[in-house]
Amino acid sequence: RVSSSLTLPSQMQKVEKEVTISQTNAKWLKDKTKANGLKNEGKALRCCINYAAQTAKIDDIIDSKRALQLHKELPKGVQSNFSLATSQAAWIEKWASEKNLEFSVVVALVLEACKAQTNDVVFKIVRCKTNTSLNNKPLKELCKGGQAAQVALNAGQEAKSTGKGCGCSK
Repeated sequence: RVSSSLTLPSQMQKVEKEVTISQTNAKWLKDKTKANGLKNEGKALRCCINYAAQTAKIDDIIDSKRALQLHKELPKGVQSNFSLATSQAAWIEKWASEKNLEFSVVVALVLEACKAQTNDVVFKIVRCKTNTSLNNKPLKELCKGGQAAQVALNAGQEAKSTGKGCGCSK
């Protein structure tokens, strides 16, 4: 189990997390990264975490029987390092702790939930990482950069990054 106590001093800070993922999930992340023009697999994973934290119901994601299966499969997986926003890592850690699961198992469950959705639902809706939090606060509106990115995506255009993601420093 990867564990660390994370505080949330700034939603923009990132933390490196070592995650064991299946070969299948590694390939899926790589394919989604390429298909959606993302910078790397870490960005694809961050999109998935934001989708799960902001859209899905946790009880639909965390199934104890499936979690047990995934736990047994961990030794067959590959270890990868991912940069996550502190809020995203804290969200995974919260559910890992509350459900007594390993960090990597919660990540695998999040990926399975995303794989069950269409590409557009997970990757073509701009979700600000500042809305991924440990409590159920109402979602904040997208910043101007996020709004522009969503308009571009809706028009079938590439969402241009300013280098600050959606620019959620508002």
